Amino acid sequence: MTRVSRAAQLFVVLLGLVPWSRPAAAQGSRPQSIHVLEIDSDDADDQAEALTGALRSRARSAPGWVLLDTTQSLSMLTAALRCPQHPDAACLFRIADQLKADRFIWGLLTRQGAGPHQVSVELHLWARGKADVVVKETYSDNLKDQGDDTLRKIANRSFDRLTGGAPSTVTLHAGTADGMVIVDGDQKVALQHGSATLTLAAGAHTIEIQAAGFTSAHQSVTAIGGVGQEVNVDLQPEAAPPPPVTPEAPRSGRRTAMWGTLIGGGALLVAGGVLAIVFEVERHTDNSDASSNNYGYGNTQAPVTNVCTTAAQVPNAEATQACNAQNTARTILVPEIISLGAGGILATVGIVLAATEPKKEAPPDAQVTGLRSFRFVPQVGPRGVSMGLAGSF
Repeated sequence: MTRVSRAAQLFVVLLGLVPWSRPAAAQGSRPQSIHVLEIDSDDADDQAEALTGALRSRARSAPGWVLLDTTQSLSMLTAALRCPQHPDAACLFRIADQLKADRFIWGLLTRQGAGPHQVSVELHLWARGKADVVVKETYSDNLKDQGDDTLRKIANRSFDRLTGGAPSTVTLHAGTADGMVIVDGDQKVALQHGSATLTLAAGAHTIEIQAAGFTSAHQSVTAIGGVGQEVNVDLQPEAAPPPPVTPEAPRSGRRTAMWGTLIGGGALLVAGGVLAIVFEVERHTDNSDASSNNYGYGNTQAPVTNVCTTAAQVPNAEATQACNAQNTARTILVPEIISLGAGGILATVGIVLAATEPKKEAPPDAQVTGLRSFRFVPQVGPRGVSMGLAGSF
């Protein structure tokens, strides 16, 4: 193939550079269209032309792909768009816009550095919005026929590596659940009666299964180009929700005050009662000693009025005992009065709070057993005032 000069190529473009396209027969569902530009070469035109034809043949027969034929070559486009022979990223965008294409294959073939009687080719897949994919091959320079089996294998292998191979059908089984399968966080496929069919490009994929009543399951799948697979996923039922927590009813300040005053008043009354008993015992001892033989002095002393003074002047066992009893009684008299008075007040307050406490209503249809509540009820009768205890069951 004779290389056309840059000036001639530019002249052709100026006459009207419009891509001719003709879709090949679609293979499978939702096929992707692709251009295969004629491979550029400075020193191996025959080999470049043959490899271009083999790549286009593979694109026509590859499942999931539609070849868009074009008469334009890479060298014509780079010349027309004033790009370097090895186009940069900006130039590739302009080529895609000129072709009105979202993806195309282009390449450069050369003998340099390939070894004796060999050629080396660098093929690229440009896709809009995606990273450039590069494949390199080195093979014998005697492969000049696009129908040669060896060249066809090289072309098929290169095309599959560039495009990820033919799509793979993955059948997913997940019990009998209904839900959704999310592929790579984007593609969504319905899960019906535990089954879903996925069409995946060759390579690794992550799938997520979401189904009502089950926890989300994640599974990694490696699709092999053109090979069908079946994947089983065990869905785990969702854990039962914890029972609702009934907030504890705040304690009533009234009930706290009631029990506090009742218990405190009762304790003070008991303490006062003990002190009163001790006081009476000591006073009885003093009176008993006074009435029996004049504190033990008999007729030797005038009737004793201050036993402690007399006992200090004229020691006597009975007088000393009586003096100690008087001192003890005087010491406990004030605490006794305070304990009984304060205890009586607190107990009275607690009884009033208990007697006037609002009645708590039982919830509807609630079965209550035992004593539900009680209260003190003041009673007035001919014999005085008394307190009664009333309760409900």
